[in-house]
Amino acid sequence: MSSDLERAQKRYQREKAARLQAEEILELKSRELFEKNQDLKKLSESLESQVVSRTKDLMAARDEALSAARAKSEFLANMSHELRTPMNGVLGMLAMLQSTQLDEQQAEFLQVSKSSGELLLSVINDILDFSKIDAGKMDLEHLVFEPSNLLTDVVTPLNFMAEEKGIQLTVDCDKHMPEAIWGDPTRLKQIIINLVSNAVKFTDTGSVSVSVKAVNDEYMIQIKDTGMGMDKNQLQHIFEAFGQGDSSITRTHGGTGLGLTITNSLVQMMKGRVKVESELNKGSIFSVNLPLLHASKEALQSIHEMKQGLVFSQEPILLVEDNLVNQRIAKHLLDEANLNVSIANNGLEALELLNTKRFNLVLMDLQMPVMDGIEATRKIRRSETAFKHIPIIAMTAHASTEHIQECLEVGMNAHTTKPIDVDVLLNAISNWITPSGVSEPKEQQALSSNDSLMIDGIEVRDGLKRVNGNLALFKKLLLTFCEESEGFAGNINALMQAGETIRIKNRFHGVKGSASNISAVRVSELAAVLEKESAQGNIEFIQSNISEFIDELSSLCGNIRQTLEGDDSKEESYEAISEHEWQQGLLVIVENVNTDFSVASDEIERISNFELPQNKRDLIESLVRYSNEFDMTEIESTIKQSQWWNNGR
Repeated sequence: MSSDLERAQKRYQREKAARLQAEEILELKSRELFEKNQDLKKLSESLESQVVSRTKDLMAARDEALSAARAKSEFLANMSHELRTPMNGVLGMLAMLQSTQLDEQQAEFLQVSKSSGELLLSVINDILDFSKIDAGKMDLEHLVFEPSNLLTDVVTPLNFMAEEKGIQLTVDCDKHMPEAIWGDPTRLKQIIINLVSNAVKFTDTGSVSVSVKAVNDEYMIQIKDTGMGMDKNQLQHIFEAFGQGDSSITRTHGGTGLGLTITNSLVQMMKGRVKVESELNKGSIFSVNLPLLHASKEALQSIHEMKQGLVFSQEPILLVEDNLVNQRIAKHLLDEANLNVSIANNGLEALELLNTKRFNLVLMDLQMPVMDGIEATRKIRRSETAFKHIPIIAMTAHASTEHIQECLEVGMNAHTTKPIDVDVLLNAISNWITPSGVSEPKEQQALSSNDSLMIDGIEVRDGLKRVNGNLALFKKLLLTFCEESEGFAGNINALMQAGETIRIKNRFHGVKGSASNISAVRVSELAAVLEKESAQGNIEFIQSNISEFIDELSSLCGNIRQTLEGDDSKEESYEAISEHEWQQGLLVIVENVNTDFSVASDEIERISNFELPQNKRDLIESLVRYSNEFDMTEIESTIKQSQWWNNGR
């Protein structure tokens, strides 16, 4: 029994010793693991710190590189502009000189000078286009054009170049190609000219063929030649800037080496693609595929039958626009065309007005607060109302293919761009509202009479043309622009802190449009760049460049106020009121004076700001006095006893 007890005790002691040894080993390993974890944590923190530091260095280097690239592009663009202006002057003088009496030697010298000047201008234009593309400042227009006519217009002048070399140049436009499409005809011409002139330039014998055809939802332009061709190594570098398949080609055939680079960039901007197939000494085939966006017969008809000074018969139309400067310009131009214009500040207001009043047509901006133009159009087309099928014309600074496609897909009928070209807009309207005639041509006001108005940062002559030479209206728009721009810096800074990139983009979009309408070119260009960057969520870029924009905007508004607020001729700051608007204003006052006095009071104040003849001025001053006294009965009585109320009824 005792032996069993002894064995059990010995066994217990062995197990206890083993357990203690295991605990010591476990404690040791745990301590080692803890120390390793601590070392790993320190290493991780060190690596993270290094990554952060390295990232900051890389971002700083990136920003520095981007800044240098922008500076280079801006320098090239500015320098090209500066060179092109005097070069155009030189060529103009040479052309005038060519029409004078010259002897044979002088004529020869002049022709050489003119050819050299045209070549130099071509080089300057290439550099300007390249720098604009590189700086992201190349904008595309989106207009209706006929592809077959465009092709003929482009290739016909190049026939002379082909005939001089004794090669055949043929053109073929597929009969299934749509009669009219949307796009940028000017830049498309540039693409075709670059490719066809290159084909002719590098083809000494044989032919060059040009074809256009529709392929599903794309159209393809193909230029095929039997020229010198390229090997695989040359093909790899064909679209690089300042180079060609062989550097010696630039010397033997001339040019900047930018033509194909510009062509490739323009095609990409148009959401297309370009490819080349070539074999040395056997010729090349360049193929350009671009999105095919059909245009309506009405849109095509409008470009063929563009009429000046259309007038209508007081048909009611609704202008949906949130920007005050744009509102005033559009309303003034449409009033002059004798259209009865109502204004909604956003899509929601437009829907409310459409439910209460009959309109013949809607002019719809796209980008607005509360409800944008796309959503408003979508709701109109989906509604079961009398206005479901009302014609809607998009009127916006957005002019990309995607925006036009989106407008058409949601049910808009046509598209016009801003800044407004009044004849283009009125011709678009005439597709749904029949004009009553054409206005008598106005006597052109001598621009020299407005030369005294000089404002740094504003292209005054261009701005005056936008409002048909109405100096009083133009001055009022300039001051309105300044009022609208007040508090811009604080608003943008608050939006940046909140990370509100969409609202930031919308803010820059609004300023860009207003500045463009008053011909404040520099402010509009800067706003366009910042709008683009904010659309991509690049807050850092906005933060780095906002001070330059705010300084430019502040300086512009300072120049405007200094020039206009010191103007002694106060009458010039008033805009004349049309007879229709005067009658409508009196009607609004009478209809609201007993039901919504604030509306009537606001209308009285609005009309008082117009330039009025003395009899109308007397009436409106009486209404202002009664409004201040809240004498609603006297307001209504005074209007109804006036000559205009009887005439208006």
